[in-house]
Amino acid sequence: MADPAISITVLWFDEHMVELQVRVCGPDFSGQVRFYEAHDSVRNFAGALRGFPEHPLETRRFGLGNWNSATSGAGVDFRFSCDSGGHVQVVAQFETDQTLPDEVPAKVAFLAYAEPAGIDRFCGQLQELPLSEGAGAELAAA
Repeated sequence: MADPAISITVLWFDEHMVELQVRVCGPDFSGQVRFYEAHDSVRNFAGALRGFPEHPLETRRFGLGNWNSATSGAGVDFRFSCDSGGHVQVVAQFETDQTLPDEVPAKVAFLAYAEPAGIDRFCGQLQELPLSEGAGAELAAA
């Protein structure tokens, strides 16, 4: 079985925040990033993504981690669009607050593919994701 295009896993939580791990697997590269977020962040992601794509030229973006809050030093910025074959393209850019030599920020981008029908299943998993260590949601790869 192929790796999922996106997996989001709860690593730790307390009454204030949750530590998440996001893994993205594309045809050539894969990677993961860990960061802290607010409890409702994955439900907000599900709400922003639900129903995608409504039309072939639609693009949606959503950030988790330091992309949309001040709660961590890392994050992921997702951009969802469709290719000419109707597959969902997911560009995920990871960034941390670490800097490389010459003050270059540590960031990397990955491209993954998914079936449009899998988006709503993924959103349902995100919406119901319990605050429990090891709980997760996966978007199947195309």
